[in-house]
Amino acid sequence: MKYRKFEITQKWFVDKKPYNRADDYDKYWLDLTKKTNTILLQGKDEYFEEEFTYEIIADIAYNITSYFEDFISNIGIWKALRTKHIEFYGTPVPFLAVNQEKYDYEYINKEDIKFLLFQFLNFISNYENRYLFAHQELDVVTNKIYDLFDKEYETAHETDYYDDFFTIKETNDYFKIREKVFWLSKSYLFEEITNEFMSSNMEEYQNPQTQEDLIRIQIAGTGYTEDSIYKNNTEFSALTVFELFVELARATPECKKKLKQIDKRNWGFYKFLSKQGKYTIFENIGTKKEYKVLSDSMGKGGKMPKNALFVCTFILWNNDWWLSGLLMQHPDTKLTDETKGGFQRELYLYSPFYKEKMDEMVIIQQKDFKNYFN
Repeated sequence: MKYRKFEITQKWFVDKKPYNRADDYDKYWLDLTKKTNTILLQGKDEYFEEEFTYEIIADIAYNITSYFEDFISNIGIWKALRTKHIEFYGTPVPFLAVNQEKYDYEYINKEDIKFLLFQFLNFISNYENRYLFAHQELDVVTNKIYDLFDKEYETAHETDYYDDFFTIKETNDYFKIREKVFWLSKSYLFEEITNEFMSSNMEEYQNPQTQEDLIRIQIAGTGYTEDSIYKNNTEFSALTVFELFVELARATPECKKKLKQIDKRNWGFYKFLSKQGKYTIFENIGTKKEYKVLSDSMGKGGKMPKNALFVCTFILWNNDWWLSGLLMQHPDTKLTDETKGGFQRELYLYSPFYKEKMDEMVIIQQKDFKNYFN
């Protein structure tokens, strides 16, 4: 199959950044992405499978070049992932026989590039082509890209933009934090994974026929967008985007503790009770737990009838509950026990109280299993 050539433009490049302006810094990295793309295209016919369009190869070139940019500008994405690798596997790069005496923690490494190429190629091909670390062409491409970056080291442009971008303080607005996590989900490690997660989950909502269908799409789109950062266990050691964000955030230990609470989302049916100062009070219909939610996090909606039922998600940030995602009123104020029960799974997953109880049950079951089977 023949594909149309793809032009790597400034707009395409800047659209992937957390800002909408381009300067000499971006021009440098755009040009280097084109050079990386040229290396990848040299092996297109011999190495890349048929489904790899020129645009897909350009995306891989951007991702690999972003690894080098990450190192030069000390962004911290790869460093955070590497820290997790060491925590999980005792090695900076899993699956490869890394000589840790020669591995350079203060510079780029061929093992890093090879690992990322391996991950991107296999994920995009849906692991059907089974690119292997032992594939000779993978080493050839890795070496060429490494040599390119190594030559560019002395003249590579750097920025301190991301130092501020990833600095998180306890006084930060939750939605500002969430915007940064959303960008991370579209950064070089996660972009393909996030896009695939969204497209596969939203597939059933294509071709809406009614107004109700449009509402369902809005609800599903918002829910899956949040799931893509908080719930989706990615191909990178099953980490969620948010877990890696916490690792790379420039924050105090105390602030990081509070950050970790955010992904314990409380989702389900909530009854509106009252307004109290800056808070709106809800009650979870399954647990009867009350939530004092910051009214400012809910936007400027209309008046809520008392005991009205809503489908929504609350998160805890800096000792306050915030609305995260849509707030949708449910027409039925008296749900059946069966409907209520359908939401208990989410309560177990995201409510710290229920999760603790479930964890205790798992430990007991594991002990019983071991004792039974000796």
